[in-house]
Amino acid sequence: MSTTGEILYNVKKVILTPLDPLTGLPLSGGNPINIQCDSEIETDPEISQGQEKQLRDDQKILATASTPDLLYGYKLKMKNTTFELTVAALIEGGTIRYDKDDPTKIVGYDTPMLSEGSKIKPFKADIFVANYEGEDIKNYAKVTFNKCTGKAFKMGFKKDFFSPEFEVKCRENTKAKLPIKSIEFVDSLPQDIEEDKKESNIIDNQEP
Repeated sequence: MSTTGEILYNVKKVILTPLDPLTGLPLSGGNPINIQCDSEIETDPEISQGQEKQLRDDQKILATASTPDLLYGYKLKMKNTTFELTVAALIEGGTIRYDKDDPTKIVGYDTPMLSEGSKIKPFKADIFVANYEGEDIKNYAKVTFNKCTGKAFKMGFKKDFFSPEFEVKCRENTKAKLPIKSIEFVDSLPQDIEEDKKESNIIDNQEP
């Protein structure tokens, strides 16, 4: 069987969906976040290293016993061209502040207080990458990490455009019986999902 393989180029869309910690399924009332701008995604597998032991004498190896390496997760780095506070709030566990008179206007952002403890919640990440055939896009590779948790992100400013980079830990979604990562091919990109203007509800509405 001969195949040329898939020709993947450029991240076209990223959708982050909050999960219910109790079931591992999409959170009822949770608002998926559509990342509009081009993103750069890097994944690094996390491996539990196996062990190998040899029984030998002075001249030769008599026997070898080994255990295999096992994949238990991925580290995902997501770099975006714009700083989207809805993404930061979901990944870092922060809260967006809105203008009292104009609930669509963002006026600030806060990380959790120490007294609040961790407010980081699980989410699913769907990454859509164009799959080319010649000059045309024949379909899209949908790469899904079924259970993700984020961490506080670095910020650095200089005489250049700021591109935030988020680090995410991806694990098996055991409660929903889903693997760490899934890949499928879809004919088109999903339409943008309407988001609640007050995205801080993504965090506040989730049960611990």
